[in-house]
Amino acid sequence: MSEVIHSPRLGPAEGIWAYVTADITIRSSNEQFDRIDAVVTIKAENHTPDEIRLKEPYRLPARKSITATAWMVDGDNLRTIKNEKEIEVHFGNKVIPANGSLTWRIEYYRMAEVYLDGILAYDRHVEPQNEFQDVPVRKHIFYMTFVLEKPSGEGWSRLKGWRIHQRNSLRINGRRQRKAPRTTYRIDDFELDPGQDFDIRLACVYDWLGWVARAFQIVVVATITALLDERAKAILFGLWEAWTAR
Repeated sequence: MSEVIHSPRLGPAEGIWAYVTADITIRSSNEQFDRIDAVVTIKAENHTPDEIRLKEPYRLPARKSITATAWMVDGDNLRTIKNEKEIEVHFGNKVIPANGSLTWRIEYYRMAEVYLDGILAYDRHVEPQNEFQDVPVRKHIFYMTFVLEKPSGEGWSRLKGWRIHQRNSLRINGRRQRKAPRTTYRIDDFELDPGQDFDIRLACVYDWLGWVARAFQIVVVATITALLDERAKAILFGLWEAWTAR
């Protein structure tokens, strides 16, 4: 856990308030690596009497990202540098005005193996910065959403979906919403104190939904079996006719 930063020139109520929105989409596949797309939006509020000059990059932990782009919400593009463990966002000569705010967005994707034999396992660790641009970050408020796409190659998307089980270090609940062919799972908003981190783990199963879907599955299997039986009888009858006609 990181050391909490205290600035002698600022009061306990002065510093940066950080609002972080993370939207993570998982596109799973039985035949190749799974694709994880993420859009992270950071709003930094300056609760100090001075402007904050963004002379240092913002570092977002993101392992082995393949692409990374960043921009201000007002449209200005930002320079990004990605490496094995993180994405650096460089702001040029931008500042956060005194008692004002600045919002930027980072989009990236990476490949991973999270889906196997109908089960998806995903974990995420959040350890926020306690200091940004030599100014203490007093609050971190998080909004986190996961979107699980239908696995590639899977059928019956109207009757099948993700059953989601999640655990996290703060025991925060979440809400599932399904709109075929995807399922959205939104974690309840939460706040981290300085020096506090957050772990979340998802265990998801792509399966039939509800007793109606399961009943439909039984009917489909029975119908296919009956059709195969009838087809087998027809084939045998045809072979018998061909044999007796010789």
